[in-house]
Amino acid sequence: MVAVPLAGGIEFGETGEQAIRRELKEEIGSGPKSVRYLGLFEDIFEWAGQKRHELFLIYDVELADRALYAADEVQVTDSDGSSYLAYWRR
Repeated sequence: MVAVPLAGGIEFGETGEQAIRRELKEEIGSGPKSVRYLGLFEDIFEWAGQKRHELFLIYDVELADRALYAADEVQVTDSDGSSYLAYWRR
């Protein structure tokens, strides 16, 4: 099993906080109660023979739906309609 954090993209004109609020609502059906910016992670790498450069905005989020924390797994639905199960890392 590969462990990755819930993530998404920032739409044009959207702030990072607005994006995390939207993405969580779209992907797990629960928006955050609170959002706190922690920092930036920068990754420069090669993929498929090309140099890539990604920036990740990192947030600490408290979900509004506290029941999600008790679940062993959470169904995540991507914008393309595909879905997968996410697991809490404790």
